[in-house]
Amino acid sequence: VNIINAEVVASSRGINITTSSSGETGAFSTLISATIETESGELTAAGTTFGNDFLRLVRLDEYHLDAYLDGLMLVYRHLDVPGLIGAIGTTCGKHNVNISHMALGREKAEPGGNAVAVLNLDNAPSQEARDEIAAHEHVTGLELVELPPAGAPLPWLGL
Repeated sequence: VNIINAEVVASSRGINITTSSSGETGAFSTLISATIETESGELTAAGTTFGNDFLRLVRLDEYHLDAYLDGLMLVYRHLDVPGLIGAIGTTCGKHNVNISHMALGREKAEPGGNAVAVLNLDNAPSQEARDEIAAHEHVTGLELVELPPAGAPLPWLGL
């Protein structure tokens, strides 16, 4: 799949693509947003760039954050309660997983609501480590995402 045939390939797989643009200026001079609708629900993500190499995830559904879109990322939803971040960090350390960056998005300004965290990792966590994090009583969802390193060539986009 490349930028030229993406719409045709998506259509052949039953995926509808709708595009829109706006000249409105907001907090970011460049912002791209995508919404994925499935039978189980909807997910919206928005990203921007700082310079040519610094890609950022700035919104995930209703959560505003500033996460690096780079390499290995552990994304988890959780309840915003004291001690959770420390517990996740301890679990990563126990399994020799190094966290290089962390970004949080909260539902509201005070603790107690829902939240999302994006951990950039230097190495992939084992299935055992992911299971241990997912089993935490305040973690409500977990995904491991792997992207190319920031600034890496993207041959499928002709870059």
